[in-house]
Amino acid sequence: RANLNDPSTKGSLVCVWCVFLIYFFGFFGISFVDKEILARSRPSDFGLVDLAKIDTKIDTKIDPSGDLRNVPKRSSPVKKPIHPPAVSAPMCCDPPAAAAAGTASSSYQYDSMTDSDVASLVLTNQIKDHRLEQVTSPDRAVAIRRLVYDHKLSSLGRKNALRHLPSSPSLDYGRVFGANCETVVGYVPLPVGLVGSLTLN
Repeated sequence: RANLNDPSTKGSLVCVWCVFLIYFFGFFGISFVDKEILARSRPSDFGLVDLAKIDTKIDTKIDPSGDLRNVPKRSSPVKKPIHPPAVSAPMCCDPPAAAAAGTASSSYQYDSMTDSDVASLVLTNQIKDHRLEQVTSPDRAVAIRRLVYDHKLSSLGRKNALRHLPSSPSLDYGRVFGANCETVVGYVPLPVGLVGSLTLN
């Protein structure tokens, strides 16, 4: 209460209140003023009557008799034709070659070929590595793919890079295909932990 009786505190409160009122009426009060001006004004104040007069003058120039029924109607702007969207299709620079490659890959008897022969077909792009499960069994596809990537990685100086990644015997690759993984080359075994004290030497 002692602070409220101080004249400097009262003066600062009055100043803050005045600034608030000025801001309030300056920001929100303009809409009240505009509504009153719009309610009192006539359409001619905004040029609407003049615009109607200009329209009438133009129409009477077209038909001097003043009969507006003979006035030709204004043509609406012509809509430009919209080009239809293009058909979405896979792009290929040489469609006959792609079709020939597809028929060539389906003409092989993969069951009678060795894994190395099928791997050489993948390396020469006669069959894609992600299609191996469709032409052979999933387990054999993993073995062939490992041969392919061993060859590719050995050309980069990383021979036997997949040696420590297991691929057999405990995973059913038939369940993996089409579910959550492409171009499978193996699996990562889960770590096994022990509970309790261990004796280490």
